[in-house]
Amino acid sequence: LSDHAPFWARGYDAILGIENYLPTDTTTVGVRRGDYRINAQYHSMVDLPDSLNYGLMQRVTRLAVGTLAQYGVGVGEPNLAVYNGDLRGDSEDNLRVRVGNAGFGALTESFAVRVSQCQLDSTDCEPVYETRVAGGLVSGGNTELRFPWRRFGEQLFLLEVEASEDEVTLEDNRTFQYISLIPQRGIVVFPNPFRLRSDGKLRFSGLPFKAEVRIYAPTGELVWSAREDDARQRRLGSRANEIIWLGVNGASLSGSGAAMVGSGVYMYTIHDADGTLLQKDKVAVVR
Repeated sequence: LSDHAPFWARGYDAILGIENYLPTDTTTVGVRRGDYRINAQYHSMVDLPDSLNYGLMQRVTRLAVGTLAQYGVGVGEPNLAVYNGDLRGDSEDNLRVRVGNAGFGALTESFAVRVSQCQLDSTDCEPVYETRVAGGLVSGGNTELRFPWRRFGEQLFLLEVEASEDEVTLEDNRTFQYISLIPQRGIVVFPNPFRLRSDGKLRFSGLPFKAEVRIYAPTGELVWSAREDDARQRRLGSRANEIIWLGVNGASLSGSGAAMVGSGVYMYTIHDADGTLLQKDKVAVVR
């Protein structure tokens, strides 16, 4: 039912580079599981640039470029590689790093893998995971390594691999990757305490689709609320299954024209789309 179908019909391998088919279909497993959200604007008059999944477009483009680049690699030579996107979180809140052999020859010896966490400006990188993988990699093969990581939010990592034998090139043996990690095994609220001036954003992560966060003052009155699917939240930098609070007192999601709350201990509640209370706890705010 799409551009890949004629290739399949004639016996060629082909890929449909789309997140959820149809984008408006709510019954697919990925949508029900929360992996994807439907695009109700698909093929309509309001199908505007803000409805596009630019992250998916970037990954599909990299796949196409990487596939074409294979034709320029020397025959019979290995090429150990890591790329931006090879590091990801999983459903167990671990990190997984993928290492591949992009060459046409097998990598027969062991190789080293190192993952370092860096400041967001790419300075002060400190190793957080190092290992040596035995057995090498076949041409076109890859391996995935997992290590525990329970820190969430915006982070920058440096991925590095090193083989003991000659490769086609060493240019793709290291890469920086920015990643925003959202908890998958439950709701996490961070940082707590929330220091308004230095932290800037309080994140409610690991929320179900259309969840609502309400924040109450120490005296009990409601001071702020937001829903997970609000477009204004996306402009604050929130990801799917996440709500961001800037520490404002008022209905403004963006903080424009709203006063900052004072220091104190605030109560928050989290409700699902049906209004069921999922979590109730406190967060300390420091101005």
